[in-house]
Amino acid sequence: MELLDGYAVMDDLDIIYYVVGLPKNNGVWAYPKYIPDPFGDRTINNKKYKKLSDPITAINYLRKLKPTIIKRIGETEFPLLKYDDIKYVFNPKTTLQDMIERDTIIKELVYLISNNDNKILRDLGITGSRLLNASTTNSDIDLIFYGNLETSKYIYQRLKKLRENKLTRPVYGKKIRELWKERSDTPIDYKLFKLIEKRKIVQGIFKEHMYSIKLFDYTAWNLGSTLGATKFKGVILDDTASMLFPPSYIIKPIEIIEGSLDSNMPIKVISYRSRFWEIAPKGSLIKVQGILQNINNNKLVIINYKYGRIIPEKE
Repeated sequence: MELLDGYAVMDDLDIIYYVVGLPKNNGVWAYPKYIPDPFGDRTINNKKYKKLSDPITAINYLRKLKPTIIKRIGETEFPLLKYDDIKYVFNPKTTLQDMIERDTIIKELVYLISNNDNKILRDLGITGSRLLNASTTNSDIDLIFYGNLETSKYIYQRLKKLRENKLTRPVYGKKIRELWKERSDTPIDYKLFKLIEKRKIVQGIFKEHMYSIKLFDYTAWNLGSTLGATKFKGVILDDTASMLFPPSYIIKPIEIIEGSLDSNMPIKVISYRSRFWEIAPKGSLIKVQGILQNINNNKLVIINYKYGRIIPEKE
């Protein structure tokens, strides 16, 4: 089984991780999300668990128990969990198929997204707390699509139609403020945050449930040599991959604040955090902070959990 972003795994200590990106030959990139705790508020596989609040807290927790699996990637550290340490796999595709049979809201949302196309249904999964059967009544519906990019773009057009027909809504009210607080590690003005979230199509509200769908892009997961941190202002030239995961943008730098960018050359910016998908449309003035990398003799900027963000100038 190919363990991809969106899958979850349990290790030999019963810690549950979410898989990130593409697998390696000797293991999977993953960060711990739930740890065994007799006083925890989640029950997974008949055992009590506590949810870790954020990736940095989670990785620091793991560092004390399994320091050897923490690997350095340029400016960042991340766990590489060996296959031999995995004792249970939570599969997004099979879980969604089971869930469709017993959850009418998820069934309806999946039908609207897929148009009941078996080729789409075959590559559609569910992740997040629902994958672990650890959801609450307020849990999000986190979908993920593993098909080709052409079909991903077709799904995105269907999502746009759902929004135009008011079958989905942008995140609003109490939920938008909760979301803003959850993302306080990348602070942003609240009014600007509401404007950004209002534009997003791959995330929203369906029948009072918050949903998101990762349109997984296999081609965007690459590791290169790190050239250092960078910070700049620029203009978005191409936003056609901003709805994929990871989202990416082609940006023309206009002011270099830090790092060795060429202001005459547009650069690709990739965010490994879904919060920065659909952040702004083509033509927008944007502020970028990230890690400059060289991949196959091409420079690009990476945004990860520890460093970086993409924020539009106030509109």
